[in-house]
Amino acid sequence: MRRLLLSTILVAALIAVSGCSLWSDDDIDPVDKPRISVFLKQEVAPEEQAAVERAIRAVDGVDAVVFESSEQAYEKYRLLMRDDPRFDPAITADNLPSSFVVTAKDLTAYRKIRDSSFTADLEAKAGVARVVFACATMAECKDTTRSPNP
Repeated sequence: MRRLLLSTILVAALIAVSGCSLWSDDDIDPVDKPRISVFLKQEVAPEEQAAVERAIRAVDGVDAVVFESSEQAYEKYRLLMRDDPRFDPAITADNLPSSFVVTAKDLTAYRKIRDSSFTADLEAKAGVARVVFACATMAECKDTTRSPNP
């Protein structure tokens, strides 16, 4: 059971980080914008999910909000890990949380959202498990990998 829990946490982190946008501040790819993952609790009620989505859409600087079901997250995990010997067949869609993938309008908007009360406000809402910001630059990714609590 402990192995399954650890694997599930690893998978959720892997899926969130797979959206990491690796560009320098002056080399922005207009197709790939900074992303934020808002993971929902397994037992989230439909009205709680709708309230979370409304709260995200109301934030200045948000460009797009896409819901990703646990089944879609599992498919992404399966594709990412298909050739990896660490692929854990015990992981199923039921082990993965559904989430909202939030795209900021640009790097400036992303940083403004990241540095605001966005995370605290959302994590205080019913149904939200965790908010994860993908690193937006190579320097941020390097700093994050060295820090035990990014």
